[in-house]
Amino acid sequence: MKTSVLEFDLGFDGSSWICRNESYEFKAPELEELDEQIIRLLKTGNQGNSCTVRMHFDMRDIPAWIHQYMPHYFNREFTVQLT
Repeated sequence: MKTSVLEFDLGFDGSSWICRNESYEFKAPELEELDEQIIRLLKTGNQGNSCTVRMHFDMRDIPAWIHQYMPHYFNREFTVQLT
C-alpha cells in the first residue's frame, strides 16, 4: 500500500483560513471547507492508495502573546483513503 504525504502552511487572514504550499493554495472561511477542497484535489490526482495531509500553522498569523500556548495545537493532520 502506497501512502504519500502532502504538507501545507496554514494561516488565517482575519476572515478565512489559507492553506498553501509551493504548488497549491486553498482558501475558505471554515477548516472543514479546506479539508474538502484538498480531498477533491487528491481524489482527482489519485497518487497512491492514501495520502496524509499535514498543515503546519504559521505562527506569524497570531499575536505573539499566544505563542507560549502549545503551538502544536494549531497544527492539523488527516489521512485520505484514495482507493
